[in-house]
Amino acid sequence: MKIGIAGLGLIGGSLALALRDRHEIAGYDADQGARADAVRSGLRMVASLDELLPADAVLVATPIPETVPTLERLAARSDGALLLDTASLKRAVREYAARAPAGARIVGGHPMAGSTSSGFS
Repeated sequence: MKIGIAGLGLIGGSLALALRDRHEIAGYDADQGARADAVRSGLRMVASLDELLPADAVLVATPIPETVPTLERLAARSDGALLLDTASLKRAVREYAARAPAGARIVGGHPMAGSTSSGFS
């Protein structure tokens, strides 16, 4: 499966590490330090959020204030990709999902992954 991961902190970084042996993973993070750590760990990074697509799925593991803007940007060109958010607060995500472009496949989730010493940040 081709999976993009937006946000490589505790959740996104832990999921990237867990999935990379069985899937084609591409990561993106706005933080230069997280990007550098991910590259050192062997993860393929892309230069922009848009480059996570095309993919079978994109995991959105950004800080909560960035979750909906990230979903909006990805949904506009997702072409059937499953967009999975990992935000702990869901009201804004639910409201966006209700008005998202036709065909946007948004699934809310709240995974419990990693520990305080996992991820790339």
